Order: sequence, then structure tokens, then C-alpha cells
Amino acid sequence: MNIDSFDQWGVELGKMLAPRIAPKLESANGTVLAHDSSSNTLIRRCRRLRETPS
Repeated sequence: MNIDSFDQWGVELGKMLAPRIAPKLESANGTVLAHDSSSNTLIRRCRRLRETPS
């Protein structure tokens, strides 16, 4: 089928978004988020999970 699973638009999009989103994941909860609502919600959820003791 000649399908290269690493040559997909979603993978390429992820490579472009990751450098912009990663710092937001590591920043404090009060940091202003300027992404779409879905991304903002996921970033907030990841922050809460990171702060929750295991």
C-alpha cells in the first residue's frame, strides 16, 4: 500500500504545535492560554493532573 505512517498531516501538525504547547503545559496555572478551546481545556487538565499528588 506504500503508506508511510509518519508522513501524515496529523503528525506534521503535531510537530508544528508541540513547541508552542509544551511550554504551556509546564507553566503555572495562571498563564493565559491563547489556543482553541479544546487545546486550552486539555492543557488545563494536564496541569491539574501534574499538580495532583499520586
